[in-house]
Amino acid sequence: IAAAMERAGFDTRMIERRLLAETRRHETEPSLALIGVDKVGPRRLISDVGWTFAVDVGLGAGPVDFTGISVHTFPAGTPSKDVPAWQEHESSRRAERAQEQRAYRDARASGADPCGLVRLAETAVAAPFVGVVAACIAVAEPLRVLHGQTVNSHLAFDAGRISSPKAHGGHKRPRIGFVPVELIADL
Repeated sequence: IAAAMERAGFDTRMIERRLLAETRRHETEPSLALIGVDKVGPRRLISDVGWTFAVDVGLGAGPVDFTGISVHTFPAGTPSKDVPAWQEHESSRRAERAQEQRAYRDARASGADPCGLVRLAETAVAAPFVGVVAACIAVAEPLRVLHGQTVNSHLAFDAGRISSPKAHGGHKRPRIGFVPVELIADL
C-alpha cells in the first residue's frame, strides 16, 4: 500500500510497534491511528495513548462469526478499557458457544480429540475478503468525519450477509490533523 501511495505522490511512513500500557503518542507523531490488533489487551489501552482520533477494526474470531467486522472509534462515550465486548470473559464465552455447534458436538461424539476441537473453535477462519472490507471501513471512518459526518463510535457489520451495518453515533467530533473538523465542514 505504501508503494502505491508513494507512486501517487504521497509521502508514507510505516510505524510498527506494540501497543503497551506505557505507549503514549508524542506530539510529533500522527494524531490519527488506524488499529487492527488480534488481542483484547491492547484494544483496552487505545483511549490512554493520546490519539485525537483512533479507529480500531476487529474481525470475527471463529467459525460462526468469521465474516463479522466491528469498528470502534475513540474518543468515545465509553473508554476502551470499558468496552463490553473487550472484557476477557466475552471471548471465552464466544469459544464456548462455538463448541456447542452441531459440527463440534458430532465430532466429540465420534471420538475427536477435545483439545483439537477447542483449538479449532478458537481459531479464526481465513477469509481474505473480510479483511479487505474491514480495511475499507477503517479508512472510510476518518474520511466521513472530514466530510462533516458524525463519527460512528461503534459500527458492527457482517461482510457475509446483505444487511445494513448497525451503527452507534458518537457524541464528539474529533480533530483529525491540525484543522478542526468544524472548519472543514464549512468549506
